[in-house]
Amino acid sequence: MSRPSDNIDIIKNCSRCSRCRDVCPAGIDVPGMIEIYSLYKANESNETERMKILSAASVTEDCIECSTCTSCCPEKIAVMNMIRELAMHQI
Repeated sequence: MSRPSDNIDIIKNCSRCSRCRDVCPAGIDVPGMIEIYSLYKANESNETERMKILSAASVTEDCIECSTCTSCCPEKIAVMNMIRELAMHQI
């Protein structure tokens, strides 16, 4: 299990260059998803807060898992895996 500080490092590693957003065929705000993912993981002990965060991430259902976001990331962040994890935990 990852520690909250590990997940916050993900957002620190993102340079917010927006290459991922620019190439996303589904038009997902990928830098925004990275921020939501970091907040989601940082609140592992607070289920109510996690559910609020997940409801804000409803756009994850638009992801077609093409992996373009991950392959163009200069920071080598596994973006598609984050979006998939958020999508899997949505109700």
